[in-house]
Amino acid sequence: MSCGFAALLALLLSSAHILARFAGNDAWIARYHEVMIYLLVWAVLLSGALLVAEGRHIGVDLVVANCSEPVRRKLEIATTLISLIFSGTLVWYGGLITCEARDIGERSLIALRFPMWMYFAAQTTSCALMSVLFLFRLVALITGAGGPGSEGL
Repeated sequence: MSCGFAALLALLLSSAHILARFAGNDAWIARYHEVMIYLLVWAVLLSGALLVAEGRHIGVDLVVANCSEPVRRKLEIATTLISLIFSGTLVWYGGLITCEARDIGERSLIALRFPMWMYFAAQTTSCALMSVLFLFRLVALITGAGGPGSEGL
């Protein structure tokens, strides 16, 4: 829901941005273009966690679908573990970058001079949500609560 709201708000700002260009209002364009970018980044990155929750995140279905049930389960456990490690690594390094940007007071170079940690926090937040969801999925696969191909968590 919040991803859709952020994307809708970004779309409305983008439409206003186009109208402002025709009107020649450069000050408005410079300010709200940055807000639009932040909203789109947050919407896109948070939608990745939503896809994980719904069981629709990227996967190699063509290979997995042609395997037997025991092999399919092992492949899903392996890919979920790899996804958990990858997203956890991105949380760690993204958190370091976000904290660094906050500590040094890094700001964007555009008109609003937004704190850059807000931009970097989108990736960290998204990957943190995905890590939790991948962990739940891994536990479900190992305990047998979520079989291969099961939808969502």
